[in-house]
Amino acid sequence: MHSEEIRNIVKYQRDLGKSYGEIAQSLNMSRFSVRTLLKYKRKSHKLKTGTKHIISKKEALKVKRFIMNESVQGKKVWCNKIINDLQLSISRRTLNNHLLRTEFEVIKSTQKIILSKKHKIKRIEIISSWIEKNITWETTIFSDEKKFSLDGPDNWY
Repeated sequence: MHSEEIRNIVKYQRDLGKSYGEIAQSLNMSRFSVRTLLKYKRKSHKLKTGTKHIISKKEALKVKRFIMNESVQGKKVWCNKIINDLQLSISRRTLNNHLLRTEFEVIKSTQKIILSKKHKIKRIEIISSWIEKNITWETTIFSDEKKFSLDGPDNWY
């Protein structure tokens, strides 16, 4: 590394219109070193790579306190509830990523239709009525059909 004095001398001589070769000869160094000294910019700190932490420390503390208070009361907590109750200006995904980075356990809810006993009884009644009426199934179309293959794949896409 060259001292700041040499850098200033190189810069001054370049401002006078001297070439890299002339400056290098006068300072007894290579042309490449002179060029590097002129183009060198000192970095104050190294930039961190990776995802940026968008949530401020203040917001993170609010979130942590909210989750702790809700869990003490035995309530379930989800990202949208946290965002709405604390009036945060971040997305659900950002909050989810923040929670994954911290000590909290994030559980993704299963996507399934929950049928109550009432719904199940109603379905059985409807199907029983269809069977009793002897509906011609050849002319019946179900708009929400799903293909099931009980004997293995049949290469149908």
